[in-house]
Amino acid sequence: MTRHTRRTALATGASTLAVLAGCGSISETSGERGDDLPEYDTATLAAAVDEREYEQPETYPGPVPQSLVDTHRSRTRELLDTVPRDPAVPNGAVSERLHRLREQTADRLPEDGARRRGLEHVDEWRHARSDAAEVAFAYLAAVGDFDRGDLTERRLDVRDDYREAGARWSYHGKDTVDALAVAKRWETALTNAGWALTPDASFPREARAAPFDAGEIAARVEAASGRLDTASGLHAAHYEDGMTDYWTTVSTAGEQLLDAAESTMAQSAQFLVRDDDATDIFERDIVNTPIYDLFRWGDTMATTNRQTAEKAARRGDYAVAAVLAGRSIVATLALSRAVDAVENGDHGVPPDVDAVLARRNAAIDAVRDARSLEPQPLAPLLSTAVHGLQFLDRRLTADPNARDIVQTVGRYAFAEYAAEVLPAVVDRVASELGVDGE
Repeated sequence: MTRHTRRTALATGASTLAVLAGCGSISETSGERGDDLPEYDTATLAAAVDEREYEQPETYPGPVPQSLVDTHRSRTRELLDTVPRDPAVPNGAVSERLHRLREQTADRLPEDGARRRGLEHVDEWRHARSDAAEVAFAYLAAVGDFDRGDLTERRLDVRDDYREAGARWSYHGKDTVDALAVAKRWETALTNAGWALTPDASFPREARAAPFDAGEIAARVEAASGRLDTASGLHAAHYEDGMTDYWTTVSTAGEQLLDAAESTMAQSAQFLVRDDDATDIFERDIVNTPIYDLFRWGDTMATTNRQTAEKAARRGDYAVAAVLAGRSIVATLALSRAVDAVENGDHGVPPDVDAVLARRNAAIDAVRDARSLEPQPLAPLLSTAVHGLQFLDRRLTADPNARDIVQTVGRYAFAEYAAEVLPAVVDRVASELGVDGE
């Protein structure tokens, strides 16, 4: 697809909805009552899903040092070692629960030497660190060694790290796309850490009497520390003397893309979900068809990403704003494509497992085709389709009922359409960043 064609698709894709505004023209794909849906062979479905896997594309372009895994692993084990295998707590119920939680947390630790890509393994150990903290601080609270004063002291220490990390915040990169992708991770880490470091009035007055509440709140502070450790390690590995600071380019792109997301949604308003009811779109019963979930999910992605982008821009997180605004545009244009398909009679209830798998395979193929779009890593940044497909696959392998399967098919369809419109949005974002796509 040429640059001109992509730009045309982005500029006019939503206007397709206006052409189809006559809801009565939408061809009939009637809904079925929940008890009238087909009986699907879930065992065959699960087996087929397991046969075809795909890798999650990398969204972070910078180097990921092994030392980050080592840092989180070491802290995780330090926290778990705080809790005896058989905690000596006077309250037997508390002791039993601590024992059970410790064992569960230890059993879920990432395997050393397991093959992971980029930040995936780092994040696995970071999450494990938070889980271990919840158990460890619950134990310390239960034995009287952790109270509100200890939490405040720990929070203040981590807030010092937060301020130091914030002082290093920049939009440096090898180029504008690199700067955007790296800054998006940095902004997300700092924002989430800041929220977690807000004093929590719900911390129990007597931590010993409510140790698990105390542990849960203390784990949030530990999670903030883990995010800051990751962000600082990534920054140290990425930053090089002489790198250009692209703050002006990225911040302007964030504002421009947010405007584009708002205008795209405004043009598409008649086919966005109203009053939390997707049946309003087509003025007929579509509840038990894939159409319903396709449009509800698409509307959620368009609206939520735009609203979150607005909040990010207000607090100065322009890389996050640019990416989320782009995702909102992807979702809105995907709904435009879906209207065309519904007009052509597509998205009825799948009659059998083969039809379900055909929709899944179409989604996988579309996502795979789109993820190599240049410049990297804009395509995986702007589309969460792979994460979505993995979630949907888990639904299909968890003994779903017929309604679950129909819902999942609608979501697969959305992923397919999102991948199809992604080139246009990648091209627009690249243009705002002053680089060319292919």
